[in-house]
Amino acid sequence: MLDQYGRDIRYMRISITDRCNLRCRYCMPQEEQPEETLLDAEEILRLCACAVSLGITRFKITGGEPLVRADCPELIRRLKEIPGVEQVTLTTNGLCLSQALPSLARAKIDGINVSLDTLRPERFREITGRDGWQRVWDGIQEGVRLGIPMKVNCVLLGGINEDEILNFVRLARKEPLDVRFIEMMPIGPGKGWAGVGSERVFEIVRREYPDFAPVSETRGNGPAVYGRIPGFLGCIGWIDAVHGKFCQTCNRVRLTGDGFLKPCLYYASGTDLRALLRRGASDEELAGAMEQAVRHKPREHHFGEKSRDGEAEERNMSQIGG
Repeated sequence: MLDQYGRDIRYMRISITDRCNLRCRYCMPQEEQPEETLLDAEEILRLCACAVSLGITRFKITGGEPLVRADCPELIRRLKEIPGVEQVTLTTNGLCLSQALPSLARAKIDGINVSLDTLRPERFREITGRDGWQRVWDGIQEGVRLGIPMKVNCVLLGGINEDEILNFVRLARKEPLDVRFIEMMPIGPGKGWAGVGSERVFEIVRREYPDFAPVSETRGNGPAVYGRIPGFLGCIGWIDAVHGKFCQTCNRVRLTGDGFLKPCLYYASGTDLRALLRRGASDEELAGAMEQAVRHKPREHHFGEKSRDGEAEERNMSQIGG
């Protein structure tokens, strides 16, 4: 469906939990929401069916860490069975990925993004507060072997992991996986961290690989821009959500774990679909509320600018959905 600015909104990111088995310093607080505030599987699937009726046909399952929910693979299987759904993908920290991969493969998952900010086990513990780098890496390799489209998402942390940019790039040389560098989002604990922009990434990559060149092909539903190095099996991507503003082509909305539909990540405003669900709203009422939220999606975000009181989102990224 089209919003008021003519953008075709066809992609929804769904956080199915705010819980996580890591404690990344820039993302995850210690406290979590009470479980009864989170949507259950039936509620999520009902809202997805309403979304499909409006023309939203592509879904990303996120968290928190979605695989801490035991029903995540079954939820994906059932979501893919809704008539009209074109694609369902998953973003995970990878800690439970190996265990879940057989079920995800049976569910015919369309792709998996693994968040991994370092290739050094000791630095992994420093960033995430936990051990487990090898488990994450094993899950990535197993996903590649199963033929599932895999992407590695690396949030660049100023002064922390910039020295690993080329090591991440080289992951795409012999494996058919995409590596994507993501600018730090100034949300929650992320406000206190220095980010690294794409210009710095380009400078480092092109110095080592002068033939690195942009590609025009579409490699996902999000805003990533990709380049390819001759001879590499995968591509290198980047997402500059703050300094490489892509609002004019934004095609997404977000559903938080507690059922709040957010047309834009920056703003605190949105629609409380959980309240409608739990007071007995019909599918028509739910779809109507979603349509109104989508049609009034803001023109652009204002990250990096001074915001008006109450305008900007104050929740942590784990509560919103990564």
